[in-house]
Amino acid sequence: MKKCIVMLGAMLMLLASCTKDLKNQIDELDKRLTDVENLVASMNTQLTKLQELIDGKLFITGVEDREDGSHVVSFVNSRGELSTITIYDGKDGMTPDISVKQAPDGKWYWTVNGEWLYDAQGNKLPVTGDRGVSPSIKIEDGKWYVSYDNGITYIECGQATGDAGDQFFKEVRLSSDGKYAYVTLMDGTVLTLEVYKEFGIAISVESAFISTGQTKEFAYVITGADENTELEVLAKGNWDAEVKATDESHGFIVVSAPSEASTGRVVLLLGDGASKTIMRTLTFVSGTMHVSTTSVDSPANGGTFDVEVTTDLAVTPSLEGNPTWAHLLSTKAGEVHTEKISVSLEPNDTPNTRQCNLVLYHEGKVVETILICQAPATYPEEAMVLVVKPAERDKKVILGATYRKGISYVIDWGDGSKKDTILNKSNPEHLYESVDRTYTVQITGELVSLGRPSSSFHYNDIRELVQWGTLKLSSFRFENNAVITSIAAPKGNELANVSNCNSMFKGCKSLKQIPKALLWGLSPKTANFYSAFEQCESLEYLDPDLFAHFTQAQKVSLSRIFYGCKSLKTVPTFKYLNLYNDQNEFSMLFTGCESLEQIPEDMFNESAKLCIRAKRLGSTFMNCKSLKTIPESFWENLPLDYIVELNYTFNGCSSLTSESLGFINKLTKVYNWSYAFKDCVSITTLPEAEIEVDGEKVSVSLFDRENYQDYFAGRSLNTRDAVAGCVNLEGYYDKIPQSWGGCWDGTTSKPVITVNSSYPEGEGYYCIDFNVKGQAVAEAYYYLSAKTLVDQVLPSFNNSYAELCSKRGNKIESDYLAAVNSEQGLTLGFDQGVPNVEYILIVCGKNMHGESFAYEVKSTTEVPKGSAEYERYMGEWTVTSTASSTTWADYDQHPVSFDIKIEPFRVDSIYNVYGWGVTKFTDVYPMKMYFEDGKLTAWTGAHHGSVIYYGYPYTDGINYNIALNSFMQAEDGSYNVYMASGEKVGEAEYAEGGFEMQGVTSKDYPDIKCVGFDFCLSMGGQGWSKIFIAPEVVRPELVIKNGDETYAPYIIGPFKFTRKSTTEATTSRTISLNKKLLERNECLPVKLMVDKKAIESEPVASGIYKIGR
Repeated sequence: MKKCIVMLGAMLMLLASCTKDLKNQIDELDKRLTDVENLVASMNTQLTKLQELIDGKLFITGVEDREDGSHVVSFVNSRGELSTITIYDGKDGMTPDISVKQAPDGKWYWTVNGEWLYDAQGNKLPVTGDRGVSPSIKIEDGKWYVSYDNGITYIECGQATGDAGDQFFKEVRLSSDGKYAYVTLMDGTVLTLEVYKEFGIAISVESAFISTGQTKEFAYVITGADENTELEVLAKGNWDAEVKATDESHGFIVVSAPSEASTGRVVLLLGDGASKTIMRTLTFVSGTMHVSTTSVDSPANGGTFDVEVTTDLAVTPSLEGNPTWAHLLSTKAGEVHTEKISVSLEPNDTPNTRQCNLVLYHEGKVVETILICQAPATYPEEAMVLVVKPAERDKKVILGATYRKGISYVIDWGDGSKKDTILNKSNPEHLYESVDRTYTVQITGELVSLGRPSSSFHYNDIRELVQWGTLKLSSFRFENNAVITSIAAPKGNELANVSNCNSMFKGCKSLKQIPKALLWGLSPKTANFYSAFEQCESLEYLDPDLFAHFTQAQKVSLSRIFYGCKSLKTVPTFKYLNLYNDQNEFSMLFTGCESLEQIPEDMFNESAKLCIRAKRLGSTFMNCKSLKTIPESFWENLPLDYIVELNYTFNGCSSLTSESLGFINKLTKVYNWSYAFKDCVSITTLPEAEIEVDGEKVSVSLFDRENYQDYFAGRSLNTRDAVAGCVNLEGYYDKIPQSWGGCWDGTTSKPVITVNSSYPEGEGYYCIDFNVKGQAVAEAYYYLSAKTLVDQVLPSFNNSYAELCSKRGNKIESDYLAAVNSEQGLTLGFDQGVPNVEYILIVCGKNMHGESFAYEVKSTTEVPKGSAEYERYMGEWTVTSTASSTTWADYDQHPVSFDIKIEPFRVDSIYNVYGWGVTKFTDVYPMKMYFEDGKLTAWTGAHHGSVIYYGYPYTDGINYNIALNSFMQAEDGSYNVYMASGEKVGEAEYAEGGFEMQGVTSKDYPDIKCVGFDFCLSMGGQGWSKIFIAPEVVRPELVIKNGDETYAPYIIGPFKFTRKSTTEATTSRTISLNKKLLERNECLPVKLMVDKKAIESEPVASGIYKIGR
């Protein structure tokens, strides 16, 4: 044991224990109020939708059936606004039965509890029309009220008790043809409503110009079309038009222009064959037009370019998008004329081709489009060229460039500023004036590498790599650059010294392609490809022979190479590579490749078979949602005889079919199958392995391998959720065990369960042992409480013990189910009982075939009378300390008195002591004192019950334990807090009328004697601790005051006990405390057959702690 002295302060305390209990009650009331508000809001929303459905202002667009039995109904209103509601299993509680009913006059009227609703004049209240109104609902004073006059008056509809239902819709389902929705209300009324479908037409008209006397076709697409859909066209004037349909939804509008120039209109009439008709008007222009070119090509330095247009139309030219680098000059026009349209282009100083459209309009209609294309700028061969964009954070660009010692490199930052010559410096940076544009940076000289910059805020500074130059690079990496879109291939051997691709493009989420020539420009000895393309989310294509260049490489590492490449549809073959014999070589190769559809036939060469340390295929194809098949050849060169882990390998491969799984029979060493095929919904069967047992051939399913460990794995298997969610797998619901993720719990019939009880010898006044036995129990719950309290709440659970147990009970952990199903059964030991109280234990057993329950009612006995020596300490006493101490220097150290009550806890052994010390805690949470050799003793230490409250929140943000601590006197006369791991700190020998409790010398430190003890806020462990009494938790009459300052007294013994006249029964406070616990209506705790190790707070380190702030 170590001694340590720590300065500790008595700090402000906001909450006492009683305040916390009150806060819990307020929180519970607040939650219930919120639940009621949500309930009422949900119901009023549904009533409004019901009225709008009947009134024709709201339409159902679809119904989604969910796995939990609920239905999500989608709506659109007359304004095109979308909304949804969720309808659950139609189970109603005590909600008023509000519905609608059709009267003989054909109109719909509101009803409540099956009866018509009437207004003040005695008229039935309609759902629709001028007098139609949506009801509104509220809960007040525990009752339901409904209003049909917009909340002016309300009608009472009954008690709002029980499990309140929150809906008026019971069920919604679609007709087989999807045209109608059948809405069932809670009272059984069925409404038949037409399902709304989007209906419209889209027509592709890129140019409205048609040469005189000519004909053009314009494609159309109709949404929501069926066999009744009709499309007609009407042309005005000398124009002609007709419909040329290719199917119900597609076709062409054929338009013919007259022989003279004019403007024509074509009217489209689209009908659904019933009530809906849509009309659209298209405008066309006819005339003569000849354009000298359909495109203009410009060099990078720009210039002025002419486009000649011969036409009889008045045309207006415009540059689409208003590009800043292209400008229209003057044009000339005549009646039948030739126009010269001049376009001026500024020089292009960017590495990218620029283009825009020159569009000719006539009366607002597009009649011609000319493409303008300008070539990119060119750069010196020796320069590396980058396109960069400054970070908004600091307007800087930082390049992850590394120098060669003694050799400089030069950077032209592309903004007209002076070039920087960099010597012996990495991560060069530059400040720009604007962050709204990109800049072209050129680097010349020599660099060791180009990688991530020093600051994560500048990972995205480089947007393109246009040209590599001749910088003699030995490495480059664009890791975590999420915005770079283009990386050029080398023109020669500029990258021949680069031999490491680890994380080279990791996190380049905007890269759509990587040229084969880029990798082929690297050293052929490149061997490191770990995470090379990880999280390249936009990467759509890689050349099949991307790795053919690396035949000279040895020990090539591939793990995570395509991890997260969610757009990649196929992957290059690894057959050219000599692989690295590493345990993770094949792990997570294709994890998250959601679009991956094809694996090459010749994925690996024979070097893969030598990777005998690569025993894991963890997550190799995880979430490859589009992958349907894996070729058998994929597995032929893998070291299948050595693979032991298949965890998560195909997890989420929802398209993968059973045809690809023959390799499973070759995996005889695998013991870890956890989540291997989870959510592979397209798998229907798994292959069975054939083994020879005692000379006979036996077929063994994957799920039976546990029973043949000598043939498979040679050890127990980890099968957790291996096939969970494989709902189409044969036997998933009735043959595949839950331990593998299936639904079968191993039972063949409904469970049987029984309960009986007994008293532990001599402890029946607070202990009951309940024994639970069952057969075929796959899941079990128990609920234990006082019988009278269970009777009170039972109506809320449909007077069903089974329902109460299922909803409020504690689950018996699966580790104990074997005991439940054994001949001995499982003992639930209850040791917190109140004497003379009738308790009931309800146990519910379940399996896939059903459930059963049993219960046992048992009363605790009276508290037995203890020995005369034990009983004489019980009753009410006034305790007075010899002195007290605090941190106030001028404090007079006067004695402190307080009243206690000693009650039996465990007869002839332990007492409950209420009221000990200066704090409020022991009024509610009793201290434990002990009866030993006829004496009354007090102990510290958690195993002696010295911690009476765990996790008390204090204003310093720390949660403290309220624990008994002892005090000692130092040589200078001051007092310290002394904490030991568990020691006797006081003892008293009974004397009639009164006696004294003396301090006890420490068993570990003979020079330390306890001179007092009380409950303190305690927290800490080895090396640090914090122990003090806060004035805020002291009883008000005992708080020490000096002006505005307050202090907590620390009581110093010996303590004098003076008997008071008893006004309460000997066990009154203990019984009251336990009844308060019972009234929380929570399941009482029990001890199971095999006790789990208790989880306790770290004990406060032993030692001496100074009393002080």
